[in-house]
Amino acid sequence: MNNTTNTPMVSVCMITYNHEAYIGEAIEGVLMQKANFPFKLIIGEDHSTDNTRAICEKYAAKHPDVIELLPKEEINLGMMPNFIKTLKVCKGKYIALCEGDDYWIDENKLQMQVDFLEENEEYSLVFTNRHILNPSGILSNSIGTIDTYTKDDILKGFIPWTQTILLRNNKIIPSFLRKHNQCPSGDRLISYICSTLGPLKRLDNITAVYRDSGYGVWSSIPVKDKLKTSTERYIDFINMVKPNNSTELINLKINKAKLEFLRKKPISYIINMIYDNIFTKRTSFTLFLFNSFTKKYLKS
Repeated sequence: MNNTTNTPMVSVCMITYNHEAYIGEAIEGVLMQKANFPFKLIIGEDHSTDNTRAICEKYAAKHPDVIELLPKEEINLGMMPNFIKTLKVCKGKYIALCEGDDYWIDENKLQMQVDFLEENEEYSLVFTNRHILNPSGILSNSIGTIDTYTKDDILKGFIPWTQTILLRNNKIIPSFLRKHNQCPSGDRLISYICSTLGPLKRLDNITAVYRDSGYGVWSSIPVKDKLKTSTERYIDFINMVKPNNSTELINLKINKAKLEFLRKKPISYIINMIYDNIFTKRTSFTLFLFNSFTKKYLKS
């Protein structure tokens, strides 16, 4: 049960835009939490064109001690500015993340994660496994392979699953996000800055559902473009944070992307491409792989 207080132990940061079909389930996942500490849900509704705000207003009116719906803006701010604005209002010792089209399914999620961070001060962030719900209503799982992640893992491309994250509130986080507000991957930036403060812990529990609805920021990107987009976003991120091994990391990512690109193509396509590029054009196989990806995919 949540207790009323001016300073909650956990602030739940929830940004939402045009989520009328989903926002109720996202809010209910927070309200159902059983914890021996106070928590508060901060909703940043970004000038939706559907009934999202009206739904949020009803919940906020019914649960004024738990929900704070931020004032309506005159314009749509966009995902990153809205995220930064909402995050700044979060005053809890810890911050949990859940966007308005995802939802929690474990009523003990916050208690379990707070207990871990309270007992393990060296960690900066804790996350869990999750379900993925596709547009057909079929569930699959995202299950991690290791328990502890470091800055090196984030720099190599790993991102904890956003809707499962609980992190230590630190004043440097909003300023870091503002500095890099052109980056479309707020979850990657959050994970990186936290990893500079301490390792990240994965718990085995499945506590949340990521909704691959086809309408979210990432899920709305066509499948054929996701590899290109994820690679470009990763390169932009590396160029922003500028680690000493930037070139090595970017080359590693491009090589992985090339192999993934070819893996998803039919064998007949690959055979024809190999024939055209090796036997017809006398191009080396290595150069063929590079050209076929960068020219035909990344720069398409």
